Amino acid sequence: MIGYNLVQAVVYDVKEIVTEPIEEFEQHACQREIVVNTTQGETFRLVLQAENKKALEFRKKPRLDWLKPKVFKGYKPTSQA
Repeated sequence: MIGYNLVQAVVYDVKEIVTEPIEEFEQHACQREIVVNTTQGETFRLVLQAENKKALEFRKKPRLDWLKPKVFKGYKPTSQA
């Protein structure tokens, strides 16, 4: 097997993306496939393998924009006594 630090691909004219369920094998390995079909009739298949099922689960990237303060020009806080 060849190991890579970074694999990057750009797929144009995407028609649909199909994520296959995680498959578990007897050798304590798991696999998940992601298939991308284009409007040009091309099919790209990405096969992901890991030792455990949890590593292949999808997670949402956390939203960090709520941490950015909102600054308004001309805003002057009023003192409340």
